Parts: sequence; C-alpha cells; structure tokens
Amino acid sequence: MNSLSTSTAFPAFSGLGLLAILCSSGFGQDEPILPPSLTGEAKRSISITLEEAVRKALAENVNMALERLTPELTSTTIDEAKAAFDPTSTASVNYRETSTPRSSEQQAADGRASSETRRFDAEVGVNKRLATGTEVGLSANTRNTQSTFNSFSDEYNTFTGITFTHPLLRNSGTNSQLFRIRSARKQTDADWADFRHQVENTIQSVHNAYYNLLFAYEEYRSRAKAVATAERLMVDNQNRYELGTMTPLDVAQARSEVSQRMSDLLLAELTIQQNQTQLKRLIFLNFGDHVSDSLNLTDNFPEPEALPAAEYNIGNGLQFRNDYKALLVRAERSGLEIKFRRNQLYPQLDLTGRVGLQGRDSEFEESVQNILETRDEDWGVGLSINIPWGVRAEKARLQRSVLQQEQLLLQIKDKEHEIIQQITDAYHSAENARLRHLNNRQAREISDRTAIAEEEKLKEGISTSFTVLQLQRDATTARTRELRSLVTYYQALIELRRSQGLLLKDHGLVWDSTKS
Repeated sequence: MNSLSTSTAFPAFSGLGLLAILCSSGFGQDEPILPPSLTGEAKRSISITLEEAVRKALAENVNMALERLTPELTSTTIDEAKAAFDPTSTASVNYRETSTPRSSEQQAADGRASSETRRFDAEVGVNKRLATGTEVGLSANTRNTQSTFNSFSDEYNTFTGITFTHPLLRNSGTNSQLFRIRSARKQTDADWADFRHQVENTIQSVHNAYYNLLFAYEEYRSRAKAVATAERLMVDNQNRYELGTMTPLDVAQARSEVSQRMSDLLLAELTIQQNQTQLKRLIFLNFGDHVSDSLNLTDNFPEPEALPAAEYNIGNGLQFRNDYKALLVRAERSGLEIKFRRNQLYPQLDLTGRVGLQGRDSEFEESVQNILETRDEDWGVGLSINIPWGVRAEKARLQRSVLQQEQLLLQIKDKEHEIIQQITDAYHSAENARLRHLNNRQAREISDRTAIAEEEKLKEGISTSFTVLQLQRDATTARTRELRSLVTYYQALIELRRSQGLLLKDHGLVWDSTKS
C-alpha cells in the first residue's frame, strides 16, 4: 500500500506569496460582517486556515476515501499473480483389486481360471513453478503388489526422485512467466498515480472553495456598507424634505434604493451560506454534523505581485503531473502485454524429465533402505509438443494489445498538448487577472472618491439624490469587480501550480510507496 504523509505545516507557495495572514494591505483587514442567520443560528463558529482546510480534506473527504480504494483493490491482483509460484504439496492413497481371466492354455497349465491382483499405492510430493517456467516436483511413492503369482505376499516397490517440465517455446522465459505480476504492478502504479492526481484536484477544490467563501464574506461586507449608506441618505433626504429643500420623489428614490440594496445583501448572504456548505462538504467526513456551523476564515488576501517567470515552467508539468505519469505507466504495461501475446503464438513444446532411485523388498522399511543401498536408477527425458490448428484467438488478443498501445501513445501525446495549454493559459490568466485587479482597484478608488464628493455636493444643494445613488451603485459595482478579479488571480495561481503537478510539493505532501 502506498501512502501520503504530511509535514507539520504546509509551506506557502514559494515566490507566489499566496497567503499572507493578517497582511498589512489588501482585503480582509476589518472584522468580518456576518449575516444574522450565520451568527444567530450557528451551533458553533469554527476558525480555520487554508492549510487546516486542506489537511482536513485530505483526511476526511469522502471522495478521497473512495478514490483511494481503487489502487488498493488493484494491488490485491499482485499477490493473486504471485500465487502461481507458490509451492504446493500433494498426497494420494489408492487401493485396487482386479481379477483377470486366463487363456485356455494358462488354465490347462495350473488349473486356475483367473488371476487376482491387489495393489496399494501411496505418494507424497512438493511441486513448484520457477520464474523461468520450469515446473519441478520432488516426490516419493511406494507400491505394494499382492497377486496370485506371489501367493499374495507383500512386494513393495519404493521410488523417490525429481520430475520437471520446462517450456521451450510458449510460456518460456521470465517475460512470459512474470507478465501477470509485472502487469498487476504497473496497473497498481498507474492507479496510485491517478489517486495522487485526485489529491491535487481536491487541494485545488479546497483552495477555490476557500477563496470563494472569502469573496462572499467581502461581498457581503460591501453590500452591508452599501445598505448603510443608502439608509443614511434616505434619512438625510427625509430631513431635507421636512425642511422643504427636497421633493417626495427624492425620498421615494432613496427608500427604493434601500430596498434594492437590501435585496442584494440577502443574495450575498445566500452566497455565503452556499459557499460555506461547499467548503464544509469538502473538509468534513461527517458533513451533516456541521451543516449549522459557521466557518471563520482566518487567512486573508494579500495584494497580488508580479508573477515570477520561474513559476511558469512547462517542463514541470511533463515531469510532475501524475495523470501524465499514469498514462506512461499504462503504456509500459501495454508493452509487456504485447511481448506476452507474441509469445502465445508459439506452439507448446516442453522438455520433460525424471530422475530418481528405487528399491524393492517384501518389507516397506527394507524397500526404502534399498534405495540407498542398491541405488537402482530410474530416469528419463522427453519432449512434448502441442500444435493447435489455429491461433485466431491469440492473434486477436495480440492485435488488440497493439491497438491499445497505439491508443495510449496518442493519449500521451494529447495529454502533453493539454498540459502545455493548461500551464500557458493559467499563467496568462494569472497575469491578466493581476493587471485587471490593479486596474479595478484604481477604478474603485476613483468611484469611492467620486461618490463621496457627490454626497458633499448634495449636502450643498448642487447635486441630486438620483446622481448620488447612481454613483454609489457604481462604487459598489467597482468594489465587486475588484474583489472578483482578486479571487480570479489566486484561483489562476492554484491552477498554474496544479497544471504543473506541484501542489503535493507545495503542501509538504510526501509520497511513500514503501508503507504497507
């Protein structure tokens, strides 16, 4: 069994500055504003970092546990294939009586119409098949024959020796004999590589869910501030209306804007609940026990920096991607199968042999002793051949193996193209999102200043409530774009690392194939 072990703490992404807890700039500096449904109805609040979320997902995620069973199931076929080389013990005991009619001449000689024979056979042995295909057997047997001709006296014939059968064509050599073991190992290695790829996908899913929940919290805070701003403007408009400086329409517009922004706030609350549910399902084995819990995310977004050129390396993907490794291993397994199938086209030609010693006496113990004393040899050698009239089935299996290998080679080439595309796209997406975030941040700052300035103009009576509300909406929209571009940036970074096969390394995960 292979296993994944973790270091004490997952290291941050080198050069990317992915996480900066309690950073001096960026989002997440203020205390989070949580919806009442989360603070009032939650069973408990669970504070969790991104590293802790990843660790819990690797330990408790149901899909991870499910995926892990596949290579563990496949690994059982290795011992199943090895069993063909386990030694076997044999033992047999037989007793037989026969009565044989005699010819008229024999009857005339001694007057007996038939002859009787009583035979007792006993044999024990051990057989084993070697990696070369040779089957070796060590056996000892004895036969006691009583018949009419020896007056039914005991006559023991005892033998001990070695027998062997060695294939010369079909099934000869280690390539054929060890094929099933090697094939099972390759399949197991490929399935473990697929599992490691699933681990990386799970890590990416946890990152994305964590980022989406961070975004949802920030979006809720932004919407809550927008509601508070609209309510303040509504109160100010009401006061100005009572002073006679505003019309009922201005008050109605402000009140309508409060309702609309409250609706947006409720949608933001729903987004938080949905994103919390998604993250909790990823990281908790007993997901149902935590449905009512509230997650308090303790990691924040730092401001993005220029992506180092060293983080963009297509060669990493071809070296570390586990789904790519799985295809390579399956191609190696296909090559083993082709060699085996070609060997199966040969006829069965076996070299057989037997060598041993035998002893005979009226007493069993003496017959055994005579094996060493008289050293009467019993040996022989021969050939056995079996030529089928047709090998259509084996030819079909060989052709299928060749086609499957061609299919795998094309899949490998397609996977190389996919890796190159994914790495390239993720790199450009990250850099593009970083530039968009910088641009959106500047646009949001301008929108904030414009909205504040317009509010001051409204107080001086040189602007309208409609204009202020419109600028406030623009500022909120700009804030959302800024947040989304930041989330897109970090998700693109995770995709860049995943596409290069570096997430296991980034999180201090060590693959140990020696544990069982």
